[in-house]
Formats: sequence, C-alpha cells, structure tokens
Amino acid sequence: MPASELETVISTLVADRLNDETFVLRLIPEIESADLQIAQATLKDISKSCLDNLVTFLGNIKISPGMLTIELNPTALASMLKVSPSKIETDALTLVSTFQRKRRGVETRLVLGAGDIRHDPTLIRNILKARDWYDKIKKGARFADIAKQEKTSTRRVQQMIGLAFLNPDTLKPIADGTQPVALTSEWFKRNALPDNWDAQRQAFAEL
Repeated sequence: MPASELETVISTLVADRLNDETFVLRLIPEIESADLQIAQATLKDISKSCLDNLVTFLGNIKISPGMLTIELNPTALASMLKVSPSKIETDALTLVSTFQRKRRGVETRLVLGAGDIRHDPTLIRNILKARDWYDKIKKGARFADIAKQEKTSTRRVQQMIGLAFLNPDTLKPIADGTQPVALTSEWFKRNALPDNWDAQRQAFAEL
C-alpha cells in the first residue's frame, strides 16, 4: 500500500488515542484531578496537529499478520505534559489495532477493526468526577456543597465518592475498556465499594 496511506492510518490511530479522555488516566495513574484536565486538554490539542507533529510521539511501529502495533514515545509525552518520565505508565504506551488487508486494484488497503473493547464513558466520567470531588473535600468542601454545585443529591455524591479509591488493578481494565460487563456506574449505585483493595478485587472478580 502507498506509504502516504499507511502514514494516514497511523496518524489517525495516534490522534484518536491522544484524544481519548481515558488515556491520561492510564498514562499517569497518580495524576491529580487539577492536572488531569490540563493534561487532557493538552493531548486533545496535539491530536489535532498535522502528521509531522504526531510523528514526534511515535516510537516503534510493527506490522504483523492482522495486527498493527504502535509504541508511543514516553520522553516526548512526558515533556509535553511537563511530568517526569518516571511518572509514565509504560503499559499505556502500546497501541494495538487489528486489521484486514483488502485489495483495491494493484494496491492494498488496511481496514482497521476495534477488537473486543467496551469503553464505558459514563463510568470513566464518574471516576474522574469522584476524584475531583475528593480533592474538594480535602480542601474543606462538604458533601452538601458539592451536591449543590453539581445540581444533584448529597446521597448521590456519597454513593459515587468511593470511585476515587478504586484499586489500580481495576482502574486499568476500565481505562482499557476490558472491565467486566457488569462493572458499571449502576453497579456502584447498588453496591457498597469495599475500602480494602483486596476486597475490591475479590468483589469484581465475581462479576
């Protein structure tokens, strides 16, 4: 296939990943809520860049039968986000997409597939919101204050605040879109989240 077409496919995949609001959560798991929004906005701006700028964030690229693997550059991302490279979660740097090759005359076209991904944008937004609420509580806000600001009930805030304390082993599948199908915001409304991370893992393993 023409090199220009392959470059377009790669740049589209990279731009989509940088524009994904879950990416920062995977990339820098310990990021503070205030910094999270800035980092998301920065990556969205980068995702709109031309191909030449996106290439800066590329590492290795591998094409194997039915699979395209792209490694993002941790140093470039850390520099752009103004964090230490040691804060970068290396597992988040790998972008994998399945594809099929289809002939179009003498050329070959890559038809990308999404794979078995089930991103839950509502759950992800609620996790980010819970982190923000917890930051406000640490600064002295009350549940009632947050509820008034968010135009919701105090009980709702109390129900969802536990999402700020999910264990990392659960956060990663949620960010990847590979969490159990039953693990949704509705599940957290109906079930009390254990404080202990081991108890959380056991509860989620049974879903």
